[in-house]
This record gives sequence, C-alpha cells and structure tokens, in this order.
Amino acid sequence: MDYGYALVSTTAQNLTRQIDTLKAGGIPEELIWSDWRTGATMARDGLEDLLRRVPPHAGHRITVVTLDRLGRNMRECLNLAHELTERGIGLRTLKDQIPVDTSVPGPAADMAIALLAMFAQMERIYMLERAASARPTPWPTGSTSAPTGLNGTLCSTRR
Repeated sequence: MDYGYALVSTTAQNLTRQIDTLKAGGIPEELIWSDWRTGATMARDGLEDLLRRVPPHAGHRITVVTLDRLGRNMRECLNLAHELTERGIGLRTLKDQIPVDTSVPGPAADMAIALLAMFAQMERIYMLERAASARPTPWPTGSTSAPTGLNGTLCSTRR
C-alpha cells in the first residue's frame, strides 16, 4: 500500500500542488499526511504520525514529490531511509531528476537518496546564506554617518 507525505516550510506556501501530484501518482487523499514546518528538522507532527501508522511490511511504501520534502538535513534523510528499509517500507519520489524507489532492490536507489539528500542540504545552506546576505548590516561601530559607496553616494541599502 502506498502512503503520501507533503511538506511546505511556511504558511505562505501551499500544499495543493504536492497533494495533487501525490494523488496523480496513485495515492488516495486519505493516505496523504502533511506538515507546515521547516524541512531542517525531522520533528514534524504529520511525518511522525505517518511513520507510526505505516505498518512494517514489505509492500508498503511512502511516497513524496521530491526527497527534499522529507528533509533538508542529509544525515536525517539517510537515517530515515535506512529506518524505513529496516522496517520493510519502501520510499519513492515522483519528480526528482534521479528516480528513487527503494521497494525495487538494488544499489541505485541508495545512491540516488544519498545524492539527493546532499543536494537538499546544500540548497538549504545556500538559502540561509542568501537570506543572511540580504539582511542589512549594522553601521560600523563608532560611525556617525551612513556608509557611502565608492563614489561617495549613500549606499542603496541605507536610503
């Protein structure tokens, strides 16, 4: 039996596209769990409830649209994939450029999960760096005037 999981990081985002994609992938809506929470942590109510409810049995599989919907921490994604395998539960992604389906035996899915988890963590790091660089920096300590650009004009970030 297939189960679905969807995740959005902020309340400004919408789960509709992921849920529609999961339904198109054969998952009935009543078997789709979701969270509005950061993917940086695995402590998510919907995911925890899904993991409790899926019985350990060959033939059961958790499907996500892309692996980064499971998480953006490489170690935790790999640990979750390993835990599912140990319980006899498959993991499948629908839209990743590297297909994942651990219910099909072989090393390809394991390698794909490792690569995709690494890319998801790397993207999270880059996203945090972009957000940090977009924040205004404080004026230098002891400065009595706003920073100026090379030509002496007021910097655009301080107007």
